[in-house]
Amino acid sequence: MKAPARADASPNSPLDVCPVIASGDADFAALLRAAIDREDECDENLPGAKLITSAMKDARPVKKARFDDPTPALDAADNSPSNPSRQQSRQHKKRCNACNKQILGDGYRSSAQTTRKCLRSAEIVQTTLDTAKLPVASGARTALNKPVPQNPREIPEIKALVDDGFQYIACGTDGVPSKEPQPIVDRNGLIVAHIAGAPQDTTYDEEAKDLFRIIIEESNPNTFSKGELNHKRGSFPAVNFGFTLPNGFKHPINLENSHHEEKIRRISGCPGFRRVSAFQNAAFEFWNPGVYRYQKSRVEQLLAHDPELRRTTPKTIFPTTACNFRNVCCYKHRDTQNCPFGWCAITALGDFDHTLGGHLVLWELKLIIEFPHGYTIFIPSATITHSNIPVVDGDVRVSITQYCAGSVFRYVDNGFRTDRALREADKERYETSQALKDRMWKMSLGLLSTVQDLKTGKRPVVPLFQ
Repeated sequence: MKAPARADASPNSPLDVCPVIASGDADFAALLRAAIDREDECDENLPGAKLITSAMKDARPVKKARFDDPTPALDAADNSPSNPSRQQSRQHKKRCNACNKQILGDGYRSSAQTTRKCLRSAEIVQTTLDTAKLPVASGARTALNKPVPQNPREIPEIKALVDDGFQYIACGTDGVPSKEPQPIVDRNGLIVAHIAGAPQDTTYDEEAKDLFRIIIEESNPNTFSKGELNHKRGSFPAVNFGFTLPNGFKHPINLENSHHEEKIRRISGCPGFRRVSAFQNAAFEFWNPGVYRYQKSRVEQLLAHDPELRRTTPKTIFPTTACNFRNVCCYKHRDTQNCPFGWCAITALGDFDHTLGGHLVLWELKLIIEFPHGYTIFIPSATITHSNIPVVDGDVRVSITQYCAGSVFRYVDNGFRTDRALREADKERYETSQALKDRMWKMSLGLLSTVQDLKTGKRPVVPLFQ
């Protein structure tokens, strides 16, 4: 208890105090342990804590001592109060909670250290593509629905493509995948696609394999309709979930999958799915920050306008996810209803030899890309014709793809109305937007970055389109 303050004591002078003597049977260590446990309980109830707990807690690797790291490895099983790992665990949770709040508010942002490391290790893939001449519809929200040249279902041979001038992109050496990023640039240096690779984390590989296992378990062909088994993209089961704005609808809708509800619940609830989605979003923000910010802004505005819409993970900026089940080999096609300046994020999963099959072929870019398990590749799927090389007999390949229909952006930029509804409600605004249509593709290309832009920290200005 405190002693009475001296009359001449200033507010900042030390005070005399009388010590409080604890009884002899007081167990200070037990009291401290109880206080720590109580603080942990409070931490887990903070906003956003469950997002981290489900997706990252178990995946966080125990710190290992390195030859250049004087800090000894921590034993995760040692939970004694004197061990600093308990304090680090609490601090880690608080950092994760703060990170979650930042992502939910401002989106993914890379640290300066991560930026330097990624750009230093990146291997640029140069192409001769003139992006401005890609087949884009007026208004730059969808691509022109031009027929794919030649037989779209014809499976090309790798050697024939190389002989025809295609560039072969190996992802690693001697069959061992390299996880370093490879931005794909056009003739003007714009990053038009990107081989993101995979995180440098063994827990990511483990969770991706677990996601693959769940997808295979849910791949029984008897549970899919004929349209889901055979479609323009290929002869493999595919299910889309999330929300979108289909042609002919007046507003965006949640995709109805009542007969696949259990499949979607298992897949989207898997920690591996959240890890894949988080990596797709983080890599998207890093390598295409202008389009990322534009897409995040529109998706967040739409969700605030219509809270009934459901996205597939709390932090993704992609409205829609496609799960492609078992023996995935896409025919030559373009997804013309997707946003033409946006990126589609594709992650390959499976048990296959990526040097023999599963390659991604980008026809206008004249690229054949090895596509190992756990890898993510971004492409403008609306404007670039793409297909796969089949895996060899006995191998199995599936994929997870996230994308955004261009109609979603048009709806938001029209003040949450379709073009028809905008014309009826606000003719002046409708005519202004129509007058801008011929310029929108050029404005959209202004969202793309060069590698030099990323090195200097230059970020594109997001146009309003209104």
